[in-house]
Amino acid sequence: QTKAQQECLNAMNKAAANAAKVQLAEAARCMRDASNGKPKYLGVPATAQACLTNDFQRRISLADAKTSKTDRSKCLAKPTQAPAFAYRSAAIAAQGVRAQTLALSSDLFGSDLDSALVLVRANKYGARCQTELQKGVENVLKVSLDRFLSCKKDVLKGKSGRTGYPPVESLVELRTNALACVQASRIDPKKPVAKAGAKLRKSVAQRCGDPALTTPLADLAPGCGTDDLVELMACSERAAACRFCRIANAVDGLGIDCDLYDDAAANLSCQ
Repeated sequence: QTKAQQECLNAMNKAAANAAKVQLAEAARCMRDASNGKPKYLGVPATAQACLTNDFQRRISLADAKTSKTDRSKCLAKPTQAPAFAYRSAAIAAQGVRAQTLALSSDLFGSDLDSALVLVRANKYGARCQTELQKGVENVLKVSLDRFLSCKKDVLKGKSGRTGYPPVESLVELRTNALACVQASRIDPKKPVAKAGAKLRKSVAQRCGDPALTTPLADLAPGCGTDDLVELMACSERAAACRFCRIANAVDGLGIDCDLYDDAAANLSCQ
C-alpha cells in the first residue's frame, strides 16, 4: 500500500473506533439513566432498550458524519487514495459498528435491556454489578480497538524492528500479522488488552461477587445466563473479544473467524 492508501485505512479505522466508543458511551449512559430512574434522558420511546438507538443527544449521528467526512477526504478525494485491499466505505463501517455495539448489550443483558436492568433505589448491589460489568467489557473492547489500530499502522509500514513483520502486500497478510499483534496483547499480562481483561475480572469479582448481593447473576446478566462468577467473567471477556473481531471485519473486511478468535474454540460462541 502507498502512503496515501495507508493514511486512508488508518484514518477510517480511527474514525470507526471513535464511533464505536461514542456508541458504547451512549449505551452506558442509557443504562445509568434508566437504572437511576431518569426517563427524560432516554429519548422516545423512553425505555432503556430504545435509548440504545434513540441517539437522544445526536452524538452517534455526529460520529457517523465524522466517519463519512474522513472517507471523503482521506479515501475518495483522489484516485491514488483508494486502497488495494482492506477498505470499506463509511456507510458499511458505520453499519457494522452500530450492529456490533448493540449486540454487545445483548451478549450481556439479553434482547430486552429493560427486563434485565435493576433500579438503584430497589437493588443498589445488583445495579453496581451491572454497571461494573458493562464498564469493564466496554473498556476491553475500546482497548482492543486502540491496539488494533496501532498494530495495523505498524504492519502496513513494515516496522520490523518493533513488530517483526515486513510490509504487507495482501489482505491475508494484513489479517494474519495485525491479528497476531493484537493476540500478543491479549496474552501478555503486561500488555494493554490483557491488562484491561484483568481489570474487568477484578471489578466483576468485587461487585458481582459482593456478599451483600442476593440477586442471582443469571438474572443480572441474562445474556450470559450463569450464576457462576468465574463463568460470568469468561462470558464477558468472550463478548468483548467477539465484538472487537466483528467490528474489525466490518471496517476492514478482514474475514477473521470470530468464533475461533473470541475463545480459541469453534463453538458458535460469537454470532
